[in-house]
Amino acid sequence: MLTDDSLPGSFSLMILETSSYGRLLTLTPAQAGRLGQVGVPVVSEPALRSALAAAGAALHGADCLFYLPVEDQAAVRAEPVPGGTRQLTEADAEAFAQFAAAAPARTPRASGGWRPRPAGWPA
Repeated sequence: MLTDDSLPGSFSLMILETSSYGRLLTLTPAQAGRLGQVGVPVVSEPALRSALAAAGAALHGADCLFYLPVEDQAAVRAEPVPGGTRQLTEADAEAFAQFAAAAPARTPRASGGWRPRPAGWPA
């Protein structure tokens, strides 16, 4: 568990799960206090889930990012590209801008409700 006072409010509690190193919990000191985890270097997943439930807190849904190890990337790049698939070019800029403009200003949360479109996304 790592406490970090510089985390922004929307990311005040995060769990990173890796295939190699297990889980890492990162949270602000305020969140640690809210969950009763101040000064606790290691917390089990069941204890964390219990503390979250007791505090009435919920994590976002499955905001999963998958990373491919560097040593496996060459094999994936060597796979044949399916027909009809191509990399975007400058010629696609206008079509992509129209696509981005049609996206909702807010995105749905897996746990219900809406969250603002991430900073840097086209309006």
